[in-house]
Amino acid sequence: MLRYQINPHFLFNTLNSVKALMRRDAIVAEMMITEFSEFLRYTLRHNDKTFISLEEEIEIVKKYLLLEKLRFENRLNYSFENTAESLKVPVLCFLIQPFVENAIKHGLKNSPSGIYLSICSFINKNELCIEIENTGKWIPESDDSGTGIRNVADRLATAYPGDHTFKIEKGTERVLVSVTINLDK
Repeated sequence: MLRYQINPHFLFNTLNSVKALMRRDAIVAEMMITEFSEFLRYTLRHNDKTFISLEEEIEIVKKYLLLEKLRFENRLNYSFENTAESLKVPVLCFLIQPFVENAIKHGLKNSPSGIYLSICSFINKNELCIEIENTGKWIPESDDSGTGIRNVADRLATAYPGDHTFKIEKGTERVLVSVTINLDK
């Protein structure tokens, strides 16, 4: 029940973007359809899994970001910095993607010039550390938003009771989501 669910707005927006691109740039539209298909295939293939390697999780985030980059062009920029050691660690499936989706949704809403998103992971003192940071300011959640973040927090508490930390640092010019998971267990 707490599994990540694809946001219907993302589906509709992607399809509308493809429609608009078909008139302007058929090659990019075709690429977007291919990436969208890969994203959906990956999502369906991993839907019944609880844990996957961080490397697999990063791959789905990259597919998602490529789709969003095709939609938002130069308004969205991102980078990854993940150590080889951290990429081998099993993590909850769909752990990072909801935070990335939230950063784009709210970040672009309040930053007409665009946002920069950084995703990094490393091992520190036998803990997996994952950081998702974006430029822009924190937007307080309305009653109907924040479901993805709450789901991830609940899933972390169930999978790693007492063996993880999860925090969101809300700055005036950036938002940082940090997840640490104790690897001793």
